[in-house]
Parts: sequence; structure tokens; C-alpha cells
Amino acid sequence: MVDDDRETSTPSLDLGSHLAPGLVAVALFVVMAAVFVGASFGTAAGFEAYHVADNVTVTSDTSANVSMAVEGGATVAVVNGTDGSETVSVSDDPNANVSLVEQNGELIAQVVEPTSVTASLGYAMFNLDGHIDAEGFLVAFELIDIVLVAAIAAAVMLGRSEPGTRVSRGLTGEGGLTDGGRETREAGPATDSGRDGTAGDDRREGDD
Repeated sequence: MVDDDRETSTPSLDLGSHLAPGLVAVALFVVMAAVFVGASFGTAAGFEAYHVADNVTVTSDTSANVSMAVEGGATVAVVNGTDGSETVSVSDDPNANVSLVEQNGELIAQVVEPTSVTASLGYAMFNLDGHIDAEGFLVAFELIDIVLVAAIAAAVMLGRSEPGTRVSRGLTGEGGLTDGGRETREAGPATDSGRDGTAGDDRREGDD
């Protein structure tokens, strides 16, 4: 029977300052979870399905008889007033959705079009007026652009190697590895023995 005098050790918790980053991360997660769970959200509100694309003043006589018609492939407003009949061009689209409203003592023809959320986001990206009122994102767009360019430049710089290393030789064609990535010895002309020229010369010298 062989006595085993080797000492055994039991697992123990390694306490120390190195645990501080992990504890901070856990505390931050708990705080964020508490904020999200306790947050209250209001009633969800969507965007209007239609928006006013254009306002066209039809007449200043609010008592005039106005009707919409299509003439020459365009939508027009036909005003029948006390002074006779008058035609006002409203939209180049013959299928335009037009509504008449009274504003400031005038009859206004409002051209209504479907609201495009995607187009509005594109306008807001460059601080332009879109279908939906929104804050401009030009500063955020430029910051993202700068960060992406910096990331690409950093990736290129990190991908470059020092001159003379294996990667740089392979990229420049100097000493490239063609044997599956393994470095091989520089061999001379093969002899009848199947070895390089140096080994053949050594064998001939030994035979002599």
C-alpha cells in the first residue's frame, strides 16, 4: 500500500479589490432595472395618416359656389360667383385629394396627401421641414459619420503590420509562404538521392 502524503486544497473565494469592477457593473444593472420597471409610459400616439401638402387660395368671396373638376390632366377649382365663373389650378395630379376650408375670410383649397414617416425622418436628418414636425438630427448624423470614419481608419491602422514580419512579407510578395503557411528551408538543386544539392555533396565527400 502506497501512502499518499500529497496535500489537498479546497476551493476558496478570492476576495480583493479586483472584484470592484464587477460589483460596480452589477450595481449599475440593478439601478437601471429599477428605473425601467418603475417607469410609467403614457398612451401611445401615432402619426397622422394624412397631411396638408399645399394651400391654394381659391377666392376671397366666401359665399361663392366652388366645385372641383379635372381639366387638362390637372385638378382645378371652378368658382361660380356674382362676377361670373373662374377656374383656379389647384394640383397637377388629377386624382388629388382636395378639401375646401375657410381661413381669414378666404376660401382655401387644401391638397391632402398620405404622410410618409420615412420621408419625414430623411428630412429631419438634414434639418429640413418634412411632413411631420420633428427635431433636426444633423449634428447626430455628422457625429455618427465622424465615428464611422474614425473606426475604419483605426481598423486599417491596426491591420497593418511592422515591416519584416511574416504578414507583411506575405502581403508584399517578399518571402511569401506557399506551403500551407509553413516556413521551409531554402533548398538547392535536387540530386539523384532526392535531397538538396548540399546533402548530395556531403555524401559524395564521405564516399571519397
